[in-house]
Amino acid sequence: MPFILEASNNGNSGLTVTSINSKNFKSVNPVNGSTTLSGIIDNLEIVCRGNGNLNAEKLIAKKAKITCSGNGNARVNATNINESIKSGNGNIVNINK
Repeated sequence: MPFILEASNNGNSGLTVTSINSKNFKSVNPVNGSTTLSGIIDNLEIVCRGNGNLNAEKLIAKKAKITCSGNGNARVNATNINESIKSGNGNIVNINK
């Protein structure tokens, strides 16, 4: 079965990645496009720098590290958030808590 370790949405359109099943996964959202993720992983790293939103509500993660410096929102489903850095106008929401 193929697996993916990282996805980066470098455009202004939407990106959807489904059925992620790996130990580690990183999502980078540097511009204005929105990203939607689903699956099951152990360690999630999210980097949001632009105005696009990241929806990982259906990506079940044990641990997460989230950095948001843009105006977009990040929504995750993590048992534990090890690190959360927010310096823009967007919000970081963990639906697991």
